[in-house]
Amino acid sequence: MGNFKNNVADFGAWFTENEARVRKLIDGERAQEAYDLVAPEMRKAMGDIAFQIYRNAETKRYALEFVTFLDDSKKVVCFYFCDVLGAALKGKWDFFYYHPAMKGALAYSGRNYRAEDFHIVPSLNKKTMKIDIIVSNKKDFQGLSDQDKFMITYMLLSDYIGEMCVDAYVGGISFGKPSLFKKTGVQNEVALPELLDYITETVSAQGWIKPQDIKLIASSFKSEKSKQVAERQDFEEGLSYCVDILNEEGADEPFLTDYIKSLGIGIYSICTQKDLMDEKKSKARKDEVEKKLSGILTRGKSGFTVHSIKGKAHDYADFFLYDDKVLPTIEREIISEGGGSKLIAL
Repeated sequence: MGNFKNNVADFGAWFTENEARVRKLIDGERAQEAYDLVAPEMRKAMGDIAFQIYRNAETKRYALEFVTFLDDSKKVVCFYFCDVLGAALKGKWDFFYYHPAMKGALAYSGRNYRAEDFHIVPSLNKKTMKIDIIVSNKKDFQGLSDQDKFMITYMLLSDYIGEMCVDAYVGGISFGKPSLFKKTGVQNEVALPELLDYITETVSAQGWIKPQDIKLIASSFKSEKSKQVAERQDFEEGLSYCVDILNEEGADEPFLTDYIKSLGIGIYSICTQKDLMDEKKSKARKDEVEKKLSGILTRGKSGFTVHSIKGKAHDYADFFLYDDKVLPTIEREIISEGGGSKLIAL
C-alpha cells in the first residue's frame, strides 16, 4: 500500500532540490514545461489529481495549487501535503489545497464572465450560520440552465473571494430576474466585488470565525440508519470533514475511497460499544477516545480524524492514517486499555 507520509516527504525532498529550476521556467513564461517537470513526481505522491503552478501577479510569490472544487476528501489530504511543504518552503512558495481569492474574471465554456456583472442580494441565515444569496446577471445568464448558472457563480465567487470563504459562509444560491431586484427595492443589493465586504462585516458582527482562519470545514449529518444496531449500520448523527467518503461506504464502486487508499492512506475506525444503560458514561468514553486519537495523530502529523459518529449501539471515530507505524501506538494507548473499543479497517 505504501506510506503517504513518506511519499509526501519524498516529493518534498525532490521539490526542494528542483524548485529553483521550476521558478526559472515560470519566470521565462514556460509554465507548461514547469508543470511537465513537476507532474511525474506529483503523481508518485498524490496520484491522479489536478494542480497548477504559477506566479501570483499581485504577491509576486510562486504557488502550487490543487484543484479540489466540491471534493472534501481531496481537500483533507491536500491540506496535509500543503501543510508539510508550506512549512519547508515558505520563503518563496505558497501551497494551496483550495482556490485562493484572485479577484479575476472567469472563462467558462467559451465565454468570459466579469464579477462586476453579477448582482447579489445577500441575507443572513442565523440557523445555518451562512449567508444565502440571490444572484442576477441579465447579460450572461440568458439561455443557461440553473446547473450552469450555479457552476459559473460558484467558480467566480471562489476566484473572487476565495473558495474557503465560499464553502464556509455562502449558503443557498438561487437565481432571480433583474426585475425582481427593482420591484423589491432591496437595500442591501451588492455587486459581486462588494460581497466580501458584506461577508467580513457579517462574520465580525456575528462573532463567527474569520474566513482566513478556517482550515477545513466539517458538516453535521443525521442518518436514516438509526433503527439498526449492527456495527456501521447504526449511525444516528455526527460530524464529517468528508461526508462523500462516508456516503460511499458499502458502494460497489467507491471511487473516492479507492483514490484515498491508492495514495498509501489507511482508512480506519475506532468502534466503541456503548453502555445503553448509561448515556453519560458512553459520551465520556467517546470524548476520551477522540481526544486520545487526535493527540496521537497530531504528534507526528500521522493522520486526521475525518468523522465523529454517534450510533445507536456504537460510537465511531473514523480517521485517515498517513503513517502505518502509528497503529501500534493507537492499539496500546486506546484499544488495549479496555473501554469496549476496537480498531476496524474500512
